[in-house]
Amino acid sequence: RKESSAASDVYKRQERQLEQKQAELTAANRKLSAHALDLSGQIVDQRRVVQELEGQNTRVVQDLVAANHKVVAVERLLWDAIDTIHDGFALFDAKLNLIAANPPYLAALEGAGDIGPGASFGDILDLCIDEGIIDLQNQDADGWRDMMLGRWGVNNIEPITLRFWNGIYVKMMDRRTSDGGVVSMVLNITDNILREGELREARDKAQAADRAK
Repeated sequence: RKESSAASDVYKRQERQLEQKQAELTAANRKLSAHALDLSGQIVDQRRVVQELEGQNTRVVQDLVAANHKVVAVERLLWDAIDTIHDGFALFDAKLNLIAANPPYLAALEGAGDIGPGASFGDILDLCIDEGIIDLQNQDADGWRDMMLGRWGVNNIEPITLRFWNGIYVKMMDRRTSDGGVVSMVLNITDNILREGELREARDKAQAADRAK
C-alpha cells in the first residue's frame, strides 16, 4: 500500500510539473507570436500604402520613399523578433504563397525540394507527402492534404499536432492576418509528448498496483 501511494504521489507531482511547464511554454510563445503577428500586420499595412502611392504623380515621391524606408525598418524588426524564436515561423500571403520563413521552419522541410518565397502551401503539403516527411498514421494522403488546406479556410484556425517521420512531434499554431494571409508557428512539443507518455505509464502502473492490492 505504501509503495502504491508513493507511486501515486510521484505521478501527481510530475503531472503538476508538466502542467506548469506547458503553461510557461504557452505564455512565452503567445507573447512571441503576438509580437511577430503585430509586426507582420505593420508590414502588410505599409505595403498597401506603397502600392497606393506608386499610382500617383511625382509630388508624392518623397512620401513613397519614406513609406519604403518604413517597410524595410518594420521588416527588420520583424525578423529580429523571429530570430529569437527557436520554433518554426512562416508568413503566407492571401493566396497562401510563402512570403518568408525562418531557418527552423525550413529545416523541418529539409529534403522536400526547393522551398522558398513563392512556394504555395499546397505544394509544401504535396512535398511533405511525397517525401514521407509527415507520418500520416495510416490516413489517406489526399484526405490529409484536404484537411490541412481546409484548416486555413476559416478565420479562427484550430491548432493541430503533427508527427514527423523521425518521431518529432510539432504543434502548428496559425493565425489569419488582416489581408487574409496566414502567420504560422510550428512548435516542437516532442518532450511534452514523451513526458505525457511516461506519466500515463506511471499512472497505469500505480493503478495496476492498487488493483493488485
